[in-house]
Amino acid sequence: MSTQQTGPITAVSNPLNLLLTVRDTAAGFPNTGVINPPPDGVPNVINNFIQLQLTLAKNGIGLNTILTVHFARANFVNRIELLPADQLEIDPKYIPLFEPGDVVDGKLTCYYEKAYVITAYDNNFNDYISDFAQSVYLAFNALFIFFEAPEDVTPVQKNIVAFTKFINDNDQSSSAFTSGYPLISVVQTIQDSKRRGAPYTNVEVPAAAPSLKPNKLDLADIQGLIVRGYRVPLFRNFICTIKDAAAVKSVIAKMISGDSQYPQITSAEIPETLTEKPKYFLNMSFTYVGLKNMDLNTGQDLAQAFASFPSFIEGAAARANFVGDTGSSSPEHWKAGLGTDSTQVIVTLYARSPLVREEKSAVLRKMFEGALDIVAELDGVTFPDGRIHFGYKDGIAQPTINAINAPERPLEGDQSKMEPYNLILTGHNKLPLDPSPYTIPDVIGCNGSFGAFRVLKQDVKGFDAYLNSQSETIDPELLAAKFCGRWRNGQPLEQSPNSPVPMSPNDDLNNFNYYTDAHGQFDDFEGSRCPIGAHIRRANPRDAIVASPVEHHRVMRRAMSYGPPYNPKKPDSNDAERGLIGFFIGASVENSFEFIMRDWFNDSTFAPDLPFENTDLPDGIVGSRDPLLGTNCTDTSVFDVVKGDHQGTTKIEGFPRFITTRGGAYCFFPGMSALNSMTE
Repeated sequence: MSTQQTGPITAVSNPLNLLLTVRDTAAGFPNTGVINPPPDGVPNVINNFIQLQLTLAKNGIGLNTILTVHFARANFVNRIELLPADQLEIDPKYIPLFEPGDVVDGKLTCYYEKAYVITAYDNNFNDYISDFAQSVYLAFNALFIFFEAPEDVTPVQKNIVAFTKFINDNDQSSSAFTSGYPLISVVQTIQDSKRRGAPYTNVEVPAAAPSLKPNKLDLADIQGLIVRGYRVPLFRNFICTIKDAAAVKSVIAKMISGDSQYPQITSAEIPETLTEKPKYFLNMSFTYVGLKNMDLNTGQDLAQAFASFPSFIEGAAARANFVGDTGSSSPEHWKAGLGTDSTQVIVTLYARSPLVREEKSAVLRKMFEGALDIVAELDGVTFPDGRIHFGYKDGIAQPTINAINAPERPLEGDQSKMEPYNLILTGHNKLPLDPSPYTIPDVIGCNGSFGAFRVLKQDVKGFDAYLNSQSETIDPELLAAKFCGRWRNGQPLEQSPNSPVPMSPNDDLNNFNYYTDAHGQFDDFEGSRCPIGAHIRRANPRDAIVASPVEHHRVMRRAMSYGPPYNPKKPDSNDAERGLIGFFIGASVENSFEFIMRDWFNDSTFAPDLPFENTDLPDGIVGSRDPLLGTNCTDTSVFDVVKGDHQGTTKIEGFPRFITTRGGAYCFFPGMSALNSMTE
């Protein structure tokens, strides 16, 4: 879906109430995760009603995975009482799935002919229905087995036009239920609810990801890059095409053999005997085309194996419009074969020194002969002060992962909260409210993760020039801090809104929220310290309520700078390309990288119509995008800086796009055991 709005941004919520009818005809029971079909002889409509209850209980509709800001719930209506002779015994373990009073003395006393999916959403209808089709199509495909629907509606993901017509035809918003709060937006409803500490009783706030009990994960089976920042100054990414699948399998076998004459793929396990940081680290990932060309034995068709992850199958170039890679960032401008089928394998080598990087690179090139054709080698560097070309100190905030980052042995991450590990790793419990009946087969999917590989060109000269051009309105360094949410030295505005010094201790640099700080001393709801549209506030809204629960959309960032250091005192001395290169890692490309890029960075509905009481922001931050990574242009760009002590706002306008995409690929990092199975 395009990142551009297909309809007007609305300041109030819109109702959509879908009336569905339970089928009165026989329905098959394919392998969709449905529990035990009822016995033969039961009327079809009752069969289907029971199956719906069990299907919804097991898989849900997944409405909280939809990206558009909305409320949603499902209710059965048109209750039909059953005569005593027709009542059905229900297995006791399934009784809690039914409404109170529907099962009496262990028997089902009624069924329902229809169901309402009742929602209220912000913005326009087309975007919302497109989200239905892209986010919960698997659930609707399963539910339409038991609900009446035209044959051309399913599969939903391939029949969006017919699905949209079906939704329109069955929308009862004008005659049945309407929004309980028709004069305000969904975001404002939730915001008001949270600020007042008393949630509205007739709406459902989107659920946060449940905390998982710490399980003992097999770190030796997880590629190290997924959960660790190696903290070395150099890396090299080998962009490769598979030349001979059998030869590639032999290369993988050597790289996991433990034989020190070959560079070894690094796992997440830290040996207890380790006394010194290794000289290098190595990891390996595959695009969907690369996995197809490996001729793997996964036990099922590869497309079916990854059916729950359509973005990975389509690839980064096909999804470019969705994440804002348009214009000068579109795939036709990408380099190094990225965005084409020639990008099939990415081998990433981290090194402590240039000598080690060259030594190991030479060995890898020799190993790849006859197996992999190297399309390009893309290098990165971490500068001594840890800053990127824009001057910001990088690598400060990363998710802290439950069962991986144990409190007694922290590896890295922010100190604010623990994130469930299934937001990063595949092959474990499904993501919260994931409706999909599919999982990646363990032979390839256990302890794996997806990575969005990105090459991002930074217009450093243009960035500094723009900051200086606003000096009569706002101090350039303060504007740089407001754009990011941190001063360039890494000090967060929430802790130090007026000066980058004194610096907080390293362990405290992420110990903050936006609604209340760690000590309950202030509330930055209006963004007077850190603007609501600032980069770090969009990338990780923490305790703020925005489009979709925050906990569903975290990524691990593994990136370094490329290109020569920038000298602000001599901006014209070297016009070489500069930027960032690396991976954005998570258990789902759609729920992590794509969601953040589309809905938090590039969708102006990140936080619309906020009820500011003491500022001149009547429309919240509607119309703005991330000032650093957004698809901005000089004609429309806007960024609101709230002045201190509720003295109004300063509008920063006319800034260009500072970051341009120069390449992308969607990759999968198999677990170590999966890599071993790939050699067979």
